[in-house]
Amino acid sequence: MQSGGCLCGQIAYEVKADPLRVIFCHCKFCQKTSGSAYVIEPIFNESDFSLLKGNLSQYEHISGGSGKSVVINFCSQCGTKLFLKPARFPDKLALYAGTFEDPNWFQISPDNTVHVFTSEAMHGTILPPLIKTFEHHFITNEGEAETPTIYEEPTIV
Repeated sequence: MQSGGCLCGQIAYEVKADPLRVIFCHCKFCQKTSGSAYVIEPIFNESDFSLLKGNLSQYEHISGGSGKSVVINFCSQCGTKLFLKPARFPDKLALYAGTFEDPNWFQISPDNTVHVFTSEAMHGTILPPLIKTFEHHFITNEGEAETPTIYEEPTIV
């Protein structure tokens, strides 16, 4: 089990499994929610997540990509965003990796990691070699898998 929480300590959670995949999302929404170039989102089955302490506040946003809602769950005291609940994947949670007590506990490898919305990446972003990248999402709105681009060398977008 791995634990995490917000900056002020009012919210605490744990997960009891490894992430299903790790998404580096470069979309404008994730840039705004993180205040950075991208968000690192380990994805979990909702059943593997437990809220241990605190009450979450929520903000619902309609995704420009899918047209479906994405609910940001955050601490109302300190504003830390803890996870996203996408309507598109109703039994999954996308945690903000930096909220784990040890944000390095899970593996990031070519087997479990994707970079998505690279078409919206900030100028100068370096994409790693051997990792699946997608100009948009890795799945279409109809549920079809997209074809990845895999670079042999680090690539600047």
